[in-house]
Amino acid sequence: MRNSKEVQKEEYDEIYKKTFNEFLDPFAHAHLSTEREVEFRSVLYIPGMAPMNIEETVNPKTKNI
Repeated sequence: MRNSKEVQKEEYDEIYKKTFNEFLDPFAHAHLSTEREVEFRSVLYIPGMAPMNIEETVNPKTKNI
């Protein structure tokens, strides 16, 4: 994975669309990395739109939290 300073917004959007089979750009993204005893890099995406069937995906036990 490349350094976050080397990646353009358009590249993040393209990766999101191909990975998650989406047609909309993501609402936001965060490129995270840590280099301590355990080293990792990740990209967190916030979808541009909520799922159409959101009522079906919410757990009824936690719906009113």
